[in-house]
Amino acid sequence: MKKLIYMVLLFITIIFAGCIDEPSLDDADAEKIVIKSGDIQYYSWNDDLNNTNIQFKIESNNPIDVFVIPSNELKNIKNDKDFKYYAELSRQNILSYNTRGLVPSNTIIVIVNNRDKDAQVSIKLLVVEPQDNENTLKTTIFKNTNNNNQLAELDLNTIYYTPYPLAFYNVFYELGEPDITYNITNNGKNPIIIRLTSEYQGYSNKAITTEIIMPNETDEINQTIPLIKDKIKQIKTKTKFNLHYIIEYNDNGEWKTYDEQTEMIDIYPMDTMVWAIKDDEGNEIPMNDYVAVFITPKNDEIMELLSKAKERHPEKSLSGYQDKDVNSQIKAIYDALKYDYKVSYVDVSNAYGKDWVQKVRLPKETLKLKSANCVDGAVLFASAIGALGMSPYIILLPEHAFVAWDDGTGNIVALETVMVGNANFEEALYEGNRQLDENWEILNDDDPWNGQIIDIKECRELDILPVE
Repeated sequence: MKKLIYMVLLFITIIFAGCIDEPSLDDADAEKIVIKSGDIQYYSWNDDLNNTNIQFKIESNNPIDVFVIPSNELKNIKNDKDFKYYAELSRQNILSYNTRGLVPSNTIIVIVNNRDKDAQVSIKLLVVEPQDNENTLKTTIFKNTNNNNQLAELDLNTIYYTPYPLAFYNVFYELGEPDITYNITNNGKNPIIIRLTSEYQGYSNKAITTEIIMPNETDEINQTIPLIKDKIKQIKTKTKFNLHYIIEYNDNGEWKTYDEQTEMIDIYPMDTMVWAIKDDEGNEIPMNDYVAVFITPKNDEIMELLSKAKERHPEKSLSGYQDKDVNSQIKAIYDALKYDYKVSYVDVSNAYGKDWVQKVRLPKETLKLKSANCVDGAVLFASAIGALGMSPYIILLPEHAFVAWDDGTGNIVALETVMVGNANFEEALYEGNRQLDENWEILNDDDPWNGQIIDIKECRELDILPVE
């Protein structure tokens, strides 16, 4: 199911004594709702009786599925797992359904729309429950009200990114990684409907989630906040966002605020690599693989670079792994950057580690400015290598980065990219492989802060895609 929409329909009580006739569904108002494709809607009621006599009539303009389930099966149906239901009261692929039956009071009626079209649904619900006096009936006509929430019985914990690297936003969005996570526990006896609203004020649209939490249930609710791209592209230096969030609960049809907070979040612009993000316990989580977002093999500027490099190759051709002499193709790229673009190394402060962030130029910017630091150069070469269909790597050391590639036989070959302006290809190739060999053990140990080999092909398979 694409998403879930829930509504708890609680009741008003009418007591009929003596021999008064039992009301029928004609006495209940029909609720008309639209259940979108892939959504579900469910109905529950609160009562301490062991059994409840329910009646309901459902009509729809498109086929829907109706299940009557024990409330403890709710998590399964919400998570698309197998669930138990009362077969005698449940029907699938129906347009009209009118039934009644005896069920435990903790029962839920669920309407599921698994079709590819929205369903316009009309539903009437009625409950007739036996009381202590056999001549007395308690009739429940369902209405869209909720007057049983207990605000004090909620526990809440929120988790959010700090700092927030805008360069990672597209990846977070594609992976469904949350900007904010709510862990909410309902310690009360009744279901509670909550609405969560989160935004980066002035820089995003609002993320809104409506959820129902059953008694003694803890829900983890994740939100990815939709940034306004034109706004975030204007951010050129480190700044702060106001992360504003509101937790509301439904009280008798009215939304009331349970908690409202504004947190200041450090934000880094699109050209900045954040090597670590803190988790909710303050631990540093390495983000080394995300350097792959700056590798852009499909940019026009990379295609132009390869066109110039082709002219410097002995065969006037760059064919990736179809040519067994892979290194000669990397040499052609190296020479094009050295002689055609006249790219030189710029020694600016750059380091990688827990406490560092770093500006990284996209390849098109490096080619335009004709200068690069070690990370810029590694990203540029990796983009060109990837554009040829080969497998590049970024080699990270505590204070340095350079490029490497699979030579087509499973061997990793490395190049010292900062030498492009003042040495020939063979010298840069020797130096890259020397550093790779010298640091091989720490590059492959379990501590990413010692150094790491970033496999760009694996990053792509994990949906860590280019920033543009």
